[in-house]
Order: sequence, then structure tokens, then C-alpha cells
Amino acid sequence: MFIFCGIILILESFGQTFEIKAGVNLSTMISKDDRSTYSDDYTLTPRLLFGLTAEFPINQIFSFETGLLFSSKGYKLDSYYKLYEDSEPNRIYQNAILNYIDIPLSLKTATSFLRFPIYGMIGPYVGIGLNGKFIADELSGGVIERREYKQQFGSDGSWKRFDYGLQVGTGIVIGKFDFGLNYAYGLANISQHSPYIAKNRIIGLTLGYKFKTKEPSPIIK
Repeated sequence: MFIFCGIILILESFGQTFEIKAGVNLSTMISKDDRSTYSDDYTLTPRLLFGLTAEFPINQIFSFETGLLFSSKGYKLDSYYKLYEDSEPNRIYQNAILNYIDIPLSLKTATSFLRFPIYGMIGPYVGIGLNGKFIADELSGGVIERREYKQQFGSDGSWKRFDYGLQVGTGIVIGKFDFGLNYAYGLANISQHSPYIAKNRIIGLTLGYKFKTKEPSPIIK
């Protein structure tokens, strides 16, 4: 918490544009091992996304954006199995929730469309795993049984602590409001269990509000 507040103060002190963002992640995951790809049936799952960003002008064309974003990721899976070949199938609804703090490191460029600023951005991101849980609802004989398990990050858990990847995005600014769309392509294998591979895939939709700007300090001759 102290680190989080400290970085926010740094962004507020030096950022030329300070912005609060909130939105939704449409999250899924690439999940496979040396035998099969399990994520073919995963569905895009809405998750929460919010945080703070700061934009630093480089020149009249480019700027650099970073920040701290709470980013919830994971997947959902609707599957079934049969205890016996001629028995009724048991359905299992799986919901994996993985919560991160993401740090984007984006190069931005902007132009205008119908007098509104539009922008494109590209760059890496780093994610730090916080916590998570796995929920399984099994429907059998008309009865639903729920099981919940905590998902731990780190050497003692199922998931590696750090995620990283590439992201691209675009958006339009209307007044003080920033409407953004981005795609994050996870490069890190976050699974702790070899040869199992798991990589995050995220479509993000955000609404930002530019509530503080700071003019560059004058040069004293």
C-alpha cells in the first residue's frame, strides 16, 4: 500500500496529464500442455479494471504513458463429463479469477478526427499477481454443488507472481473524457506446473477522466 501511494504521488508530481480510469477486461487464457490445448472452449469473461495513469510528453508527436491498474483476469469454462457411458452428463461451470496490479509502459501518438483527439499506443506491460480464486459449480441430478479454492501466487502457489506481455490500443478524447480500447497479449507462462502452459489474453475497454494537468515548469535563464 505504501509503495502504491508513493508511486501515485510521483505520477501526480511529474505527470503532465493525470488520469483516472475504470472499465472492463474481457479476459481469457491460452492453456495447454504437450498433449492438448484446453482453452479452445474458454469464453471471454468480464472482469474489473481500474487505476491511475500519467502521460509524459516527449515531443509534439509522441508521449509516454505509465501508471498503476488493478486488472482482474482469468477465464470461464462450461464443460461436462459422464460417470458411465449411458448416464446423464454432469455439467461443471469453472470460473478462474486472477487479480493483478498491471504497470503499462506505452508509447503514444495522437492526431485528430472531426476535431477530437484520437490516439494509438503500443508497448509492454508488467503484471504483479495479488490473489485469486477458482470456483467450480457442478450440476448433477438437478443439484448444484459449489467448490471454491484460493489461487496462490508465488513458489508455493499454482501461478507465478509476475506476468508480462505486449499491448496495443487506441482511443478518442472528448473534453476531459478518454474512451479507450486495448488488447494485451501475455508472453509469460504464469503456470507453476510443467509442462502446463498458461498465458493471459485481455481485451480492455476503459473510460478515463483527465482531472489534473500540469504545465511544464518554465525555464529560468
